[in-house]
Amino acid sequence: MSGPILPNAPRILPRVTLRGEAELVAIDQGRPQPDLVSVQLQDLAWGGFGFLCSMPLEVGSRWRALFLHSRPPVGEQTLMIRHCREIDRGLFRAGAQVCVDNGLVALFGVDWGVLTSDD
Repeated sequence: MSGPILPNAPRILPRVTLRGEAELVAIDQGRPQPDLVSVQLQDLAWGGFGFLCSMPLEVGSRWRALFLHSRPPVGEQTLMIRHCREIDRGLFRAGAQVCVDNGLVALFGVDWGVLTSDD
């Protein structure tokens, strides 16, 4: 997928409704990193997650999701924000695509700076 997903675009993959909690940690270099961003998971598809959060997330930004069942986190995944819109005052609906982990990319010697959104 390249570029942001259009609001009325047809779903490419089916989604499953779920309820869960996760915390996001910004992993993009060169930007201020806030404390953990708590999110409420809403749905899961083969390629990503939909969730609610209390702050806007920049499209294209990468985050580490820490999935919570009870402390400590039970799993983690690198995500890229594909869309985010305010649905109510202070409440945002976001969708994130599953990504290859930054550490794995670095291990193979790939420079994130040379990759494009089509890669």
